[in-house]
Amino acid sequence: DCGNSSTESVTYSRYVNALVCTGITPDTMELDGGICGMEILVPDFTDDVSYTGNCGTPVITQIPAAGSLTILNPLGTTVRVIIEDNCSSDTCSVVIPCQNLVEECGTSFAVNVAALNDDPQVPDPPFGNSSMDHCFLNHELGNPYPQFNNWGWTLGTFDISVAWASPMVFDLVEGAAHCDVSNGEIIGTVTVNFDGNILSVLYEVTDGAHYLNETHLYAGCEAFPKKGKKKYGVAPGQYPFIHGDLGGVDSDSYAIDLSELDCREIYIIAHAVSCEMVIPNQLRPGKPTTETKGEPVDNLDFKLFPNPATEYLTIKLAQEKDTMEDGYNLVIFDMFGKAVFSEQESYFKNEYYTLKLPGNLSGGMYFMHIYNDRISRSLPFIILEQ
Repeated sequence: DCGNSSTESVTYSRYVNALVCTGITPDTMELDGGICGMEILVPDFTDDVSYTGNCGTPVITQIPAAGSLTILNPLGTTVRVIIEDNCSSDTCSVVIPCQNLVEECGTSFAVNVAALNDDPQVPDPPFGNSSMDHCFLNHELGNPYPQFNNWGWTLGTFDISVAWASPMVFDLVEGAAHCDVSNGEIIGTVTVNFDGNILSVLYEVTDGAHYLNETHLYAGCEAFPKKGKKKYGVAPGQYPFIHGDLGGVDSDSYAIDLSELDCREIYIIAHAVSCEMVIPNQLRPGKPTTETKGEPVDNLDFKLFPNPATEYLTIKLAQEKDTMEDGYNLVIFDMFGKAVFSEQESYFKNEYYTLKLPGNLSGGMYFMHIYNDRISRSLPFIILEQ
């Protein structure tokens, strides 16, 4: 006590940091190839953090750092963003969700993309043709060949009276609806060569993301294969050379003896079922596209029976007969959106297709997704517990 009764008030001011972790939520995360137990790509979240304060320039770090790493259990892994300055250290975090990838497959055909785009650097095609690429939808080959409802190309003609001086390389294009390559993407190449007797065809996927599950090849004197002895068709399942169940390879090849063909020029159709692994919410199966006279294919009607099902499920297609030559991809999803079964290029006979259900599916609600490059439909059905 100094004998002084006066008092003094002192006010201390401190700047408070306002930390806002904008954008850092599981809903906005995109993990490239993020599958449980495998390598994933952790995004850089530091750019999504907004910061205000007056305590000097903050240091913002992310643990773990952005980039590829292996996380055995992404469901329990947390990314922390730390903001440090002269006043305090604040953090915000997000839990990495476990992304189970699913297989997405599409249709691919060989074509010369540069020639379709009228590239002036591309010389005239060999073998005396004005064009090597003839679209199924609007080709100019004339009688007896009809126009088809499917997209794709027959290539030719190719002179097989002599051995070729060098191979020809075509682009392998996926998803080019309307025969418009800008609708799709180039995923690889198809190389064709002829040594005087043997036609060699090599499929190669080069984009680093896709792989081949099936290839279908036609090589013949006529522009299109025939269904039976009279009707022409372009459904890949009727091509004479087929490699199915490839199991996801980067390349596939054929060596075909043409010595028995009674013609000097041939046509070639090179088709593939190409697939990639995608995050479920990025799944893009069977984008509905326009294939005939600019009108969307929106009048397809599928029915499933019996529903509930036990061992077999039949799909009925109510549509014009010419649509039955289209191949349809089938994917069964469970109630959690997980793909539990898939089948590529299924063909309907007499408007019906019967599928043997996998024996490992438990009873409950499922969704049958039916799609190709023209349509996309999903139908619910029930499997009874046996």
